[in-house]
Amino acid sequence: MSTLNALTRWAVYQEERHLLFLHWRMDPAILRPFVPEQLHVDEFDGTAYITAIPFIMRRMHPRYVPPMPCIGSFLEVDLLTYVSVNGEPGVYFFSLHANAWLVPTLARWICHLPYVTTRCSVEREEETTTFRCGGEGADPALFDACYSPVGERFEAAPNSLDYFLMERKILYAVDARGDVYRGRESRPPRVLRTAECEIRANRLFENAHLPAPNGAPVAFYSPGGAIHTWMPRRIRYRCG
Repeated sequence: MSTLNALTRWAVYQEERHLLFLHWRMDPAILRPFVPEQLHVDEFDGTAYITAIPFIMRRMHPRYVPPMPCIGSFLEVDLLTYVSVNGEPGVYFFSLHANAWLVPTLARWICHLPYVTTRCSVEREEETTTFRCGGEGADPALFDACYSPVGERFEAAPNSLDYFLMERKILYAVDARGDVYRGRESRPPRVLRTAECEIRANRLFENAHLPAPNGAPVAFYSPGGAIHTWMPRRIRYRCG
């Protein structure tokens, strides 16, 4: 869809800030049983990937409704993989945890996304972000990381692994009946930097009933920016 159509027909506006992208390699054969059969698991050089993304959401609001900080600003951490339907590449979410109530409730109902309301906290000191999700008192955190950008800014080059991982603008969801939904977003290419990251807790895979990843993730930081999205629509898909 053209930028003009995106800007004239968008349904929701949001700003995502201080994103960390953690990309783990995964054997496609191991990942396949955990992704709905309607979706094709995408690979890059024979490898599938699962990505965790903690970030700060700001100014989320529907079209024609002014932003309300008490509703549209919150913290979120997502866990997703890379899929396609009818040859169109996108992402599929295993989980989305946010310290909000209204947005996750509406997203579960309208967008068929597996949102969960979870306690989250964030601290920012200069360029360092400390993000924690879940856990209270002596309970272990679901996710806890400290990260900061290093190196020069860049954009992912077409046909590269970075582009495969970072420049998908379609999301797919599957409802309880097995119907497939496709949502889209419009945004400029992500501005990226390599990230230094200390992961102090990560139970996202366990929580989503996924096999634990092997090895260290590839980590990127993005300052984020504005995104226009429109509502997922049910689509027909070709088997095989």
